[in-house]
Amino acid sequence: MEFKIIKKDTKPQSLRNFLTAKKMSGRLQTKIRRGLVEVYWGQEKLTLTSKLKDAGELRLITLEPEASQAITASTGEIKVVYEDSNYLVADKPAGLASVPGPSETSDTLANRIKGYLLAQGLNDVAVHVLTRLDYNTSGLVLVAKNSLAQGWISAYQDQMIKEYRALVSGHLAQASGRLDFPLQKDSDSFRQIVTAAGKKALTDYWLLESYPKCQLVKIILQTGRTHQIRAHFAHLGHPLVGDELYGGPRAQELGRQLLHAHKLSFYDPFSGQLRSLTSSLPEIFAQACQS
Repeated sequence: MEFKIIKKDTKPQSLRNFLTAKKMSGRLQTKIRRGLVEVYWGQEKLTLTSKLKDAGELRLITLEPEASQAITASTGEIKVVYEDSNYLVADKPAGLASVPGPSETSDTLANRIKGYLLAQGLNDVAVHVLTRLDYNTSGLVLVAKNSLAQGWISAYQDQMIKEYRALVSGHLAQASGRLDFPLQKDSDSFRQIVTAAGKKALTDYWLLESYPKCQLVKIILQTGRTHQIRAHFAHLGHPLVGDELYGGPRAQELGRQLLHAHKLSFYDPFSGQLRSLTSSLPEIFAQACQS
């Protein structure tokens, strides 16, 4: 498998220092030293001590096959909003699991992406779901197509921004704020509960629109705990509309919590660019606001 890395500056430096500055793991550098990964600048094969003097393009060729995954392919429909040789962003509908689990092993977003990639003739790729969403949450999901892309982007988690839209019940006391409530799994259910013994969880929100019985809010996660948004607003006394697990109103009527992963921004370490994608709100949000 071949990877391309862009060097934007003209600063002279060794390949080792360049990769270190790009937050490339020491594990990969060890593979380069052992000959399991070859690096080329044009036609010149490099070592870790080779000097890079100009801007240009590096080619990394891994001689190891991508580790096989026990994910079966599904022909179910997916909506791809961005794709390159390393990453893919899909727009997940509500009612679809992100990855296989005990209740569904053959038709999840991961299964469908596997089928999508195989249909393109891409056999030596994997499906690493990086930003999972709950079964009944819709919106953008980031996927890495190989283990290098998966591991490298983890070094840039501080540059990943996940922005959501949610319809919360009632009217919030403040138009914006930060919810700082530690979360822990409830021993008696699938819920997350606020407790001093829980893990730190930070949620920032801003009011966008008000309606007679609910409000549309913009949310940016500062941490990524399970059910974080749902549990935080339920703790405030404003559970998400349609959220049966956390006591939200109109759950049986709507069949899903009204939470949508609206925008996703992430740093692409291969190109050195910041990618930013958006997904429109599903029609069910507007219908719920009007009724």
